Amino acid sequence: MECGIAIYEQSPSYKWIQACKKKSQKELIDYLIDRCEVGKFEIMEHLRNVQKLTGILAKEYNKQAKVILDEHYIENIIHFSILHDIGKFCIPKYILNKPASLNEFERKVIEMHPLWGWAILREKTSNITYCESINMKVVENIILYHHEKWDGTGYPYGLKGCAIPLEARIVAIVDVYDALTAVRPYKKAWSKREALNYIIQEKGKHFDPSIVDILVDCI
Repeated sequence: MECGIAIYEQSPSYKWIQACKKKSQKELIDYLIDRCEVGKFEIMEHLRNVQKLTGILAKEYNKQAKVILDEHYIENIIHFSILHDIGKFCIPKYILNKPASLNEFERKVIEMHPLWGWAILREKTSNITYCESINMKVVENIILYHHEKWDGTGYPYGLKGCAIPLEARIVAIVDVYDALTAVRPYKKAWSKREALNYIIQEKGKHFDPSIVDILVDCI
């Protein structure tokens, strides 16, 4: 047994776990992105855009909603927003890059990615203790719930209204806005005005009404 422990303590996994105990958000994010090969899906630009706009929106929400949010909480939302789609690592490329409408089966596969993302996060970060400024619950909420909708028609759990964590509500609207304004295999990029009009139409349905108003002011 002692020999086995000694060998394990020399392994890359053990050394990584020990090193991760002192890692910053950035290092943790870089590690997860690298391990999950997110960059190979050519969505890094989208992820960076989401992170940037999430920062603007989260800070403005803190001002306009007159809610004093913890500084570390806001930082976690911003830093971890880039991981919202890591579950897409598990989706076959032919589905992700399909230049036509998805069939029912393919749509169900896509809708599994929040759960797969949560599983990946748990697998890669199990038994790791981080500094107090890193709140793993925030990243779990972002990954799991960023496709829930304000009216309860989203996935994977059909959460409704404020039952959806704030961090997920913020990332949800940013995710959709950037996806609409970007080129995809199945569509052309929408204009900024077209994207905003769509989001306004979805106010109170897909999106938290208060966050829609703030996004419109920020863009």
